[in-house]
Amino acid sequence: MNVERRASGTGRGPGLRRRGAPAFTLLELLAVVAIIAIMSALLTPAVRGLLGVSGPRGGLNILSSALEQARLSALESGVPAYAGLTVDTNAGHSAVMVFRDPRDNETNKLVPVTRWVRMPQGVYHRSDDLDSFSVPSGTLPKLGTSNVTSISVIRFDRFGRLSQTTEPKVVELGAMTGPGGEYLGGADNRFELTIQPLTGRASVADKAMGD
Repeated sequence: MNVERRASGTGRGPGLRRRGAPAFTLLELLAVVAIIAIMSALLTPAVRGLLGVSGPRGGLNILSSALEQARLSALESGVPAYAGLTVDTNAGHSAVMVFRDPRDNETNKLVPVTRWVRMPQGVYHRSDDLDSFSVPSGTLPKLGTSNVTSISVIRFDRFGRLSQTTEPKVVELGAMTGPGGEYLGGADNRFELTIQPLTGRASVADKAMGD
């Protein structure tokens, strides 16, 4: 009877580890963590590049998205909408946000549609085609800690067309030495966005240095 009891039950539950079973040591766990950290550091730039979130291509995606949001906002709200661009000299890049005029039943002077979206570090816009826009005090969110008082805008009318123009508007975007400075790198670091007046749609072209 005693032999049968010892054989049929040891006093341990099925989930408990038996003596002699393999286990990770602290050194082995630290080695695994170190390998994961190294692999993450190596893969992150590649993943960011695939997603288009870094450098001038990332800025291009941000600006293209803002232009389309502004166009759609004008169509949906029935009032003019804007893609506003400014330079954050302290942070070292351009930034863009979408806002619109108020509807008749709204008391706001301007209605923000998006927050400020920052371009990647060192990426700036350049254009002679954009209109200057004076921002009424307190109507748009701060950019960092600064109040924005004047920006460059691309304005869409309530039909989603470029407002008050029959000519396309062109915006250059790239990695620069500073606002209005020289472009850095090659063709992949400079892009040109052209917004068509009748459709409000933007198309992009790579611009080689010196074009």
